[in-house]
Amino acid sequence: MVLKKISKIKYVFVANRTFISYISKNHWLIFVLQFISIILSGCSAAIISKTSKFFIDSIIIDQSLSKAMAFVVFWMCYVLFMNIVQHFTKTYCDYAYAKAHLVVKLDMSKRLSNIKLSYYDDPKNRDILSRAIKYSDSGGQQLLNYIFSLLTNLIAIVSILYVLTPFATWVIVFLVFLTIYKTVIEILVSRRNYIFQKEKTMLNRKISYFGGVFTNSNTILDLNFYDAFKFFFSKYKKVQEERILNDKRHSIINNFFYILALLAVVAQNLVLYFYIGSELISGRITVADFTLFFTAVNYFNTILANFRKSFSDFAPMLLESQNYMEFINIDIQEQYKSDNCNKKVKINHVKMIEFRNVSFKYPLKDIYILNSVSFKINAGEVVSLAGVNGSGKTTLIKLLLGLYSPTEGDIFINGISIKDIDVFSYWKCCGILFQQFDIYAMSVYENITFSKFDDNKKSEIEDLLEKNGLKELFDKQEDGINTELSRMFNSKGVLLSGGEKQKVAFSRLYHKNGDLLILDEPSSALDAKSENDLFNIVDDIHLQSPEKIILFVSHRLSSSVQADKIIFIDSGSILNIGNHPFMMENCEEYKKMFLMQARKYAQK
Repeated sequence: MVLKKISKIKYVFVANRTFISYISKNHWLIFVLQFISIILSGCSAAIISKTSKFFIDSIIIDQSLSKAMAFVVFWMCYVLFMNIVQHFTKTYCDYAYAKAHLVVKLDMSKRLSNIKLSYYDDPKNRDILSRAIKYSDSGGQQLLNYIFSLLTNLIAIVSILYVLTPFATWVIVFLVFLTIYKTVIEILVSRRNYIFQKEKTMLNRKISYFGGVFTNSNTILDLNFYDAFKFFFSKYKKVQEERILNDKRHSIINNFFYILALLAVVAQNLVLYFYIGSELISGRITVADFTLFFTAVNYFNTILANFRKSFSDFAPMLLESQNYMEFINIDIQEQYKSDNCNKKVKINHVKMIEFRNVSFKYPLKDIYILNSVSFKINAGEVVSLAGVNGSGKTTLIKLLLGLYSPTEGDIFINGISIKDIDVFSYWKCCGILFQQFDIYAMSVYENITFSKFDDNKKSEIEDLLEKNGLKELFDKQEDGINTELSRMFNSKGVLLSGGEKQKVAFSRLYHKNGDLLILDEPSSALDAKSENDLFNIVDDIHLQSPEKIILFVSHRLSSSVQADKIIFIDSGSILNIGNHPFMMENCEEYKKMFLMQARKYAQK
């Protein structure tokens, strides 16, 4: 059992390999500075204790104030030099650790970008991920600080034991015994705290979610208009009361362990004062020895307390590193890239798409969203994926993009199974406008290009904004296309309407210029004119690049009339495939839906 626990120590180092490797290669001076600081700090307790004895002996025995002050000067110079070294070491460490954190953050970001959407479907995975992100932010620094602190305490213990050796041996044994006793208690408490915090992860996420409702400007509007403050506060109150109750139970047990630790302190003081008092009365020690003893014992207690804390801190550190390793070693099926990534086929163009008997159900679910779906799309085709809400259209797109893997069947891109394709090279060929998209607190130029401003591309982006009917809006702004699309960081930023946001997102898709363009409900927030303008732009794209595949996903069939191919899906199954005239003749569900929408447009 002990060997098994010792073997797990490697997890701490493996989990922080990126951080330690960066520090070792780029900031090795840390180890030199820390070595000097460890020696100075470790020996300081013994030196200060001895200096106190020499000072008193110089006054009482030698009756020499100058000699006594020489010891004080030495002591102060030592402490001053030690503090200067420690301050410089800390300053340099803070700088180096900040640089290392950036490297770790980048590594973590790459890992996050490699996780498939299916991973997030399990709430337990979200808890693991939440703790892993938190650990990645501090784990490496905690580990190095722990090692440096442990070495300092080891040297300090050796040096202070040297000071205490003239006294009775049993005193040292007694202090060590009490330290072991308190260490066991602290390890138990630390482990309880770790388990308690781990079990609270879900609860903390709920508190953060419901508490955040009251600080979000958009949700505040809903709460006001729907008179929902009491409802949401009841939700927030419920999870907070659960947290308070859990904290109370946890604290009661921890207080019991705290009392057990205090008993050791009481026992120590009674025994040591009785011992040193009897020694002083009998004349076996001097007043200077008495001062030396209690100075050394106090330092010894402090050092052992730090030593105990090191052991108790290591328990949760070890457990957190195992949680982190559980995250970075997630099942290969949950990752876009894996160790056999080099065997994947990289593609530069999308010329053909084929679904072959594809069925799909979400992880942890029993109901199939798609049932034996088969179709083929060739280069140059404009395709409309139509159907009512909830029919499986968006799920089909997620499968097409490799965000999920089919439960049954297969998907082929250019005749190659999507399972064998390097999905990141595939995504470079795709331009996507999802139903749910983000507009970021950056300039409109950056929101479209995801790159720093380049004056050579300014006219290109302005032409694109003009096509989308946005140029006039930004021409009025002081910063033009460098206007921020938020007021979060800049009071000169603009707040866009839903339709304007959708136009910016479409401009992003247009600018990417991929072989496969996917528009998922592209006109949901647009008025009739803006919708017509968007389809005109799509027509222009098709005329300029007739080899592109353009795929519309919509329950509004206005985009279907000019499509080369309409795939009508209902309850996860394809009812029919063909152009608009064919579907009006051969697909009753499509015809009913189209005529119903046409009548509504006619009424308007």
